[in-house]
Amino acid sequence: MHNPDCRVLQRRSWKILGWVSVIVMWAVGISAATSGIHRNGNYRDAIFFTAVIAAISAFCRRYGTCRIVLTSKSIIVVGLLGVRNIPYETVKEVIGAPHGGLSISTVHGDEINPFCFGGSLADIRFGTSQRAAEEIRAMLPRSPKSASSAPRMEKHILRRSLGADLFLAMAILAGIIGLVLVALGIV
Repeated sequence: MHNPDCRVLQRRSWKILGWVSVIVMWAVGISAATSGIHRNGNYRDAIFFTAVIAAISAFCRRYGTCRIVLTSKSIIVVGLLGVRNIPYETVKEVIGAPHGGLSISTVHGDEINPFCFGGSLADIRFGTSQRAAEEIRAMLPRSPKSASSAPRMEKHILRRSLGADLFLAMAILAGIIGLVLVALGIV
């Protein structure tokens, strides 16, 4: 659900790439698997191919959902695997490099380089990292709190991503089925 009090910062290409790459992989994969089955009845390769494509799809979905969310109180950095919640009064500096890349430093000495605004050739032309840095700086107080009084950044090592997690479960299941069928000599 969309929260009007939040501002999401994300490169448009990531959303598109996160789904287009998955659709293209599955289209090519299904075509290759069915031709292999029809040609020589090889189900083993189709099962393992499914496992590999599902694992890559899980990565692409996580990649496509990386973003920064600006709330009324903090910056939420959603990465490939985890989430960091950085209160605004903890942020010491935000730098958007002209060649791409975003860096957020805290008064506690933490440096966060959000994956979603890593270096990009497109960034040289469009300046998305610099614009993201400007939007974040606009939300910051005039000066951060001291390290002794500023709240700490919250780190969550793993995050849920329904689309990615379903593909990952499919990859694991296909891999197990493939191994069991090979071990039993069925395929």
